[in-house]
Amino acid sequence: MIKKGWILVEHKIFKNKNFPFVELRYAQVVRGCSKSHTHELITIIAIKEGKVNLILNKKEEILNNKSIAFLNPNMAHCIEVLDKKSLGDYVLHLDKTWCAKLQKELFSNDEYLPLQKVLLNTKNINKDFIILCEKLLSTDSSLEKERDLIVFMKTLFLDFLSVSKPKKNHITSKAQKIKDYLDENTEDNLSLKELSLEFLISEVHIIRLFKKEFDLSIHSYLLNKKVHKARELLGSKETILNIALQSGFYDQSHLNKAFKRVFSLTPKEYQDNILKC
Repeated sequence: MIKKGWILVEHKIFKNKNFPFVELRYAQVVRGCSKSHTHELITIIAIKEGKVNLILNKKEEILNNKSIAFLNPNMAHCIEVLDKKSLGDYVLHLDKTWCAKLQKELFSNDEYLPLQKVLLNTKNINKDFIILCEKLLSTDSSLEKERDLIVFMKTLFLDFLSVSKPKKNHITSKAQKIKDYLDENTEDNLSLKELSLEFLISEVHIIRLFKKEFDLSIHSYLLNKKVHKARELLGSKETILNIALQSGFYDQSHLNKAFKRVFSLTPKEYQDNILKC
């Protein structure tokens, strides 16, 4: 429990070495996240009460307690709370490779097939997803948890996935090369000038090209990468200061601010609420 004013805000985080392909975060009070960001993992979001505004590349979707949101990897988004009484925030992250294996069992596809819809609506899907999340947060056996997760995800893919030829990725080769270069040099604090010299295009063109293709500025993208690296390290016994430095932040305060904008809780809150299950 975390005290926030006169309200006790409960957080629970499921991370388990037996399930390296999944992470679940639960918050009793829905806080939202103001900073547009991405996840390299598949993300599924649901709330128990109220409604939020899910903002994706200038498109807005209203998420309430009748649906769930499904975000493919690297989909830029932020969340605005519309109802101050919104309660029960569940955020499930799944490894794309693990999901692709499930899809292959169903459709014989060779690679991950992205869903084309963000808001998923079928009878009881919100309720069934929350039941699954509560199962993961429980002390039930690992076998039961994995079984229920597989059943839910296979049902979801069968209900919502089109097995027709997926849409082509229209990201330009130049933009992808810039992104790959950033991924390989995340810790080097690259400047726009260095990128300009590397790819022989102007700094202004790099800014516009990257923003157009990935809906994030280069600065936000690199900050996002560092925050996610810190999240992985928070499961260790390292101090938050050391984690901040290892992740490429100047200090702990810099990490705290960036982390909270993306995950709606501080690194300390995250670390303290990882369940031992």
